[in-house]
Amino acid sequence: MEPRPVVGPTPREPLPPNGLRIGVLTELWAGFGADDAVLSVLADAAAALGDGGAAVSRVAPIFRDDPYPALDRLFQVRAAAELESIREDRRELVHPAIRDWCAPGANRSATDFTRDGEAVARSAELVRAATAAFDFVVSPIIPTVGFAADEVGLDPSHPLAHCGFTAWANQTAQPAAALRFGFADGMPVGIQVVGPRFADADVLRLTKWLEAARPATITWPAPATAHQGGH
Repeated sequence: MEPRPVVGPTPREPLPPNGLRIGVLTELWAGFGADDAVLSVLADAAAALGDGGAAVSRVAPIFRDDPYPALDRLFQVRAAAELESIREDRRELVHPAIRDWCAPGANRSATDFTRDGEAVARSAELVRAATAAFDFVVSPIIPTVGFAADEVGLDPSHPLAHCGFTAWANQTAQPAAALRFGFADGMPVGIQVVGPRFADADVLRLTKWLEAARPATITWPAPATAHQGGH
């Protein structure tokens, strides 16, 4: 077969934001937003997109109440099933905080699991509806700059709760990308770029444009530079 000529931009070319409708999501519901340092970096990204010609506007908080408990219970059940699949004499190698967190999942009924699945599906539809008016949405990745390496998330009793911005994008099946856009006290701060379903290539292209628009770059140590690409 003869190769066909590529019509239009290739997936590797940056996507200029000129004319795009960009939503900025800073809060999922009242009480689940982000620290000022994170919001400052997100604002820088929004400003860069606006300077590039995008129509940038705020996305209102999506949920009236915290939708996470149902999703957390689904994760507990899945984690409990994975834990049971591990040979019994090796289960102690799993972090005790994870074992403790997912233990209730082993006792949930099929009807409980179904109800939680339906609740998560409804919440995902709210996210899709709230973002449908935009070509892309940018948001924080987690609400804080970070947490200590030995901490199990921001809330040990719900070790994945800090992933709300990314978790709900995942539940919608919409493509998303994450990139470091700034720093706070020397620590990297990331943002999330979410697009409509099946627009994976365009999400990557806009992310590439944002990478070039970052106000600061990372100076990689010489050994890391020499070994980039897995060589």
